[in-house]
Amino acid sequence: MPDNIDDNSKNGGGPIAPEKFEPIQAADIPLSQPVTQAAAKVGDQPASAPHNTSDTQSTAPNGSNRRWIYGSIAAALACVLLLFIATIYQSDSTSPPSISEEKPTGAVTQAPAIEESPFQKAQLAAARRTAQDILARVLEKQQSLETMNVQHWATEEYQQVLSAANEGDRLYREREFKAAIEHYKSTEALLDKLEAGREPHIALLLEQGLAAINQGQSEIAQQAFEQILLITPDHPQALQGKQRCVSLPQVFTASERGKALQAEGSYAAALAQYGQALSLDALFEPALQGQNEAQRLLDDEQFQAAINQGYQQLHSGELSTARKHFKQALAIRPQSDAAQSALAQADNEIAQRTIARLLNSAQSDESKEQWQAALDTYNKILSRDSAVTAATVGKIRSSARQQLDAKLVKFIDQPLRLASPAVYRDAQQSLGDAQQIAQAGQRLKQQITSLSHILVNAKKPQTVVLRSDNLTHVSIFKLGKFDPFTEKTLQLKPGKYIAEGIRPGYRDVRVEFTVLGAGTAPVIVQCRETI
Repeated sequence: MPDNIDDNSKNGGGPIAPEKFEPIQAADIPLSQPVTQAAAKVGDQPASAPHNTSDTQSTAPNGSNRRWIYGSIAAALACVLLLFIATIYQSDSTSPPSISEEKPTGAVTQAPAIEESPFQKAQLAAARRTAQDILARVLEKQQSLETMNVQHWATEEYQQVLSAANEGDRLYREREFKAAIEHYKSTEALLDKLEAGREPHIALLLEQGLAAINQGQSEIAQQAFEQILLITPDHPQALQGKQRCVSLPQVFTASERGKALQAEGSYAAALAQYGQALSLDALFEPALQGQNEAQRLLDDEQFQAAINQGYQQLHSGELSTARKHFKQALAIRPQSDAAQSALAQADNEIAQRTIARLLNSAQSDESKEQWQAALDTYNKILSRDSAVTAATVGKIRSSARQQLDAKLVKFIDQPLRLASPAVYRDAQQSLGDAQQIAQAGQRLKQQITSLSHILVNAKKPQTVVLRSDNLTHVSIFKLGKFDPFTEKTLQLKPGKYIAEGIRPGYRDVRVEFTVLGAGTAPVIVQCRETI
């Protein structure tokens, strides 16, 4: 773009090169001739001819001459000031304004005709400054885009920018500043459009590059990423994509082998090939998608195999093995209704088999009259499934028999308790209950016989022999006292008794003895230890 209006004459009137805009410089306005021109305009009276030197030296100036001199100086200063102001607002011109021929020294020159009014010149100067401001922004944006190699990724659009700028330059040289401003604005708008389209263009190139990678087209992908790097040299995804192009042939080959194996139904082998591809490029989408699909198909295959094997084992009665297969299927598909149902069926059959086994065990304990063991087994069954009727009934039966058995054992093992009337009545009641049970077992029959004999003997007096020294006074608690004797025979009911011996000068003695039935040993009561 032009430095000033005179560039048109310097370049022969042709357009500037489109490769680079040059900043606009202020025009150099010659000041020598306009000073004369401006001086001719000052005041209505022309300048006086210069005085004779000899007269000035010989005669001192009077008051009127001094005022004239001061006025001339003031007029000259005013002319200079006006000339300075005019040069500020004067626009560039192709050639300085023409002036008339030079008069002899001291003569006043004739002022040329004014082509433009000061107002017009001010308007032109303002338009020129506006054009310069827009052009400065244009140059800044042009330089920014050229650092991004805009001529490589937007060649046609950039040529439109240069064309609009050249047209603005031509109008500028022809002093058509308003039209030049519009072209410069158009140039700036085109540059803004290029800048706004930079990121979408990068996104499009990135999409094309990634698509080419997925199709195994290494050269096309690399070209796309290199174009992005021309715009943004440190673009992370473009750098990564360019690096991925290095191993793309091996990655694509392994992925294609995996795809072929997957089509053949060799899912495990396909997964191995996809894994090899992803070990070289973890972002290769065809391998990722193929791996997911092959894994899904392999899971389906293994799931169905586990379900089938589980049902086979279930039907053959191998419940634990069946359950193991169903668990494997459920591990592959945790949300599978089929696997959950199959596992529940296996668990139910295992539970039913366990309950049946426990019921058999409890019934066996009952047949052996091991009532406590049977009761424990029934409780175990009901803890697993409280709805098992056989276990509920068995628990009631076993509990009653266990309580009766415990009572009978206690009465038989502790017959002396029968000396208590209450205990005796309780034993009679328990014996009656036992005798009411149909199909009594061998244990119960023996308990009935033993307790019946004990109850009979509990009320039948037994012969007990007491021996002493005929010096000791013997007494039996709750029975009575006896005079000294050598031997005495008593009839006592079964139970526990305490005999006491007293003899003056000797230590008293106490003898505890039990009467169980016939054959009770003699009881000796005598005081032998002196005091």
